[in-house]
Amino acid sequence: MERPSSLGSDCTSPQDVINLNQKYKIAKIRLFDPVPEALEALSESGLEITMGVTDQDIPTIAQSQEDARAWFADEFSESVLPAMQFLNGVVRNLD
Repeated sequence: MERPSSLGSDCTSPQDVINLNQKYKIAKIRLFDPVPEALEALSESGLEITMGVTDQDIPTIAQSQEDARAWFADEFSESVLPAMQFLNGVVRNLD
């Protein structure tokens, strides 16, 4: 399956989206995929971030706390996470 974030050729850059959020005082943003470019741009933005979890990842995350931690470590760069103020994993509805 192609990542939704990769569809289209004229998408707004992650930094431009963050700038618009800040300009209009929108404090929260939701990502449906851990796209490295978006995570990097968000790293020092001060925005509250909600991350979607794909249906394919749910069985892995649900197996154990250790598996959930491993998934989290694989999906999110340790260099990006410390700068984020808020990260909330949510289940993505693909219906």
